[in-house]
Amino acid sequence: MAEKRSGVLHPTERTTRTRGIGMVFALVLLLVILLAGCGTILPTPTPTAPPPTQPPPEPSDTPTPLPYAKVKVYYIALEDNGVSGAPVGCGDSAVPVEFVVDFGKEPMTYAYEKLLYEHERTIGESGLYNALYQSDLTVKSAEIKDGKAIVALEGTLMLGGECDNPRVQAQLEMIPAQFADVTSVEITINGKSLAEALSLK
Repeated sequence: MAEKRSGVLHPTERTTRTRGIGMVFALVLLLVILLAGCGTILPTPTPTAPPPTQPPPEPSDTPTPLPYAKVKVYYIALEDNGVSGAPVGCGDSAVPVEFVVDFGKEPMTYAYEKLLYEHERTIGESGLYNALYQSDLTVKSAEIKDGKAIVALEGTLMLGGECDNPRVQAQLEMIPAQFADVTSVEITINGKSLAEALSLK
């Protein structure tokens, strides 16, 4: 009759079972590692460089014209004897008339253009006389440099008599003299000084 084996494991069987459990654990651990290795690895996003900043615009050397600047143009009150303005020539007066400068225009140049391009003998209903009304002059250049107003005119100078000489001189020289930064005035007509141009008339 065969002997019954007791519930106590033989040392050899215990070692075998322990090894089997260890192998199972090792396989499970390996499987976990493999599964973890199969996961999707997201690429690290490349930081986007900020757009290049635009350099600030360089300042312009050209001065910005002031809107609604005012300028004086001088006309003659005949036989006024200095009552209405500065005394001029043959008992007359040089009277300032104020104009609003067109936007974008340089005030001194605008004043000369206003004086020279109007060919009416008298200004509106004022009765003021323009001694340059017969002349055909244009502004070649007009600038203020180191306190000196330098004005170059060209064209034809026409006068109505010897008393027009001091009248024209006053009308032309008083325009730049109104500006605070002007200490002297140089005016030429066709390259000749104003005094020389007037002496030829």
